[in-house]
Amino acid sequence: MTGFLSIALYYNHYQCLGHTARVLTLLSEIKKRLSSSDISVIHGSTLQKFLRFPAYINNYSISPTLFTYKSFRDNLKVDSSVVETRGKQLISLIERLDLSVFLSEYFPLGRNVCKYELLPVLYYLKRKHKKIFSSSGYPVISSRSFKDINKFIGFYDKVFVHTPSVELSYIADSYRDKKKKKEYLEFFRRHNNKVMFTGYILPSQIEFSKKVNVNIRRNKINILVTRGAGAYYPEIISSSIKTSDFFGKNFHFIIIAGPSTPPDEWVLFQKLFCKKKINNAVLVKYASNLNSLIRDSQLCISTASYNTSVVLMYFNKNSIVIPFSGYENKYYREQPSRARLLKDLIGSSIVEYSLLSPLRLKREIDKKINKFLIKRSKVDRHWFRGRSVFLEEFLSACSI
Repeated sequence: MTGFLSIALYYNHYQCLGHTARVLTLLSEIKKRLSSSDISVIHGSTLQKFLRFPAYINNYSISPTLFTYKSFRDNLKVDSSVVETRGKQLISLIERLDLSVFLSEYFPLGRNVCKYELLPVLYYLKRKHKKIFSSSGYPVISSRSFKDINKFIGFYDKVFVHTPSVELSYIADSYRDKKKKKEYLEFFRRHNNKVMFTGYILPSQIEFSKKVNVNIRRNKINILVTRGAGAYYPEIISSSIKTSDFFGKNFHFIIIAGPSTPPDEWVLFQKLFCKKKINNAVLVKYASNLNSLIRDSQLCISTASYNTSVVLMYFNKNSIVIPFSGYENKYYREQPSRARLLKDLIGSSIVEYSLLSPLRLKREIDKKINKFLIKRSKVDRHWFRGRSVFLEEFLSACSI
């Protein structure tokens, strides 16, 4: 298809892979269709140096960063001078790029703190009659965004949510406060002409700066353990290392700590791994062929993060999920809600992180291994058309 667009996508992350993988997958779809278009990514967080971004993407960073993996545990404190510095960089860059289209990832549904630097940009683009879109992996409205979201959504031409609408009811059921639940559902009813549920984005394989392929062992029971990028829940990895010693050499554990694993955690994992008594496991920071490992393993143990969950559903995998629900002072409803979805649709077992231990994990593995009969999936295959649905709606909204 002919047509030229100058596109910039702005996003922030906590050193996670899900947001990045989704962003790269969507931009790849746009580039395939509009090959001559100019595509830029504006990184509001620290660059993930373990990744290799495609050559067609122009990468820009604004600093200092607001989001790190430590922000999962600590409340994010916004320094006015930092916001001002970032805001000036961002608006200057936007003016220089002379955009046709601006996309913000997750905002305005979440990342509420970004409003301070985004508001001048949104006003500027609206005055210039540019197209403004949002791309969000899930229909989660962060608690801080509730009061502002109706104001900010007015700037947007479309808000793309990359799930089927069935996830709405699961998120809604996570609200204990009936008033909040009603407010949540009312938002999506009120804006159903602007919010578009595309279905899931089946992620492309991420390209790491250094390729690391891990092999499935034929004639063994392969158990894959992954916690995504490794920004949280270290006990998933340490418990899995210890649990592997409960099983014999007819098992093969592939334990992936995550490329964002902090150095002190990685040292701890390596020490635990060196103490293993049975040679039936490998420990790596990441695997370039993660999707095929999920497909070919007999059992997957993971968080309920977006990318991994989508692949689990796509392959109808025998799985145990340990959903990230936050810490004492923060509750994240995304993964607990998706874990219940996985349980209902593909029979995943759910283990709460607070109850996780090597012995508990062994018992769960025993249960799943003894149920190797493939269950009939309740997943609608049309839910995985997220890429094509997004692209067609995006091009239509851009009048291409």
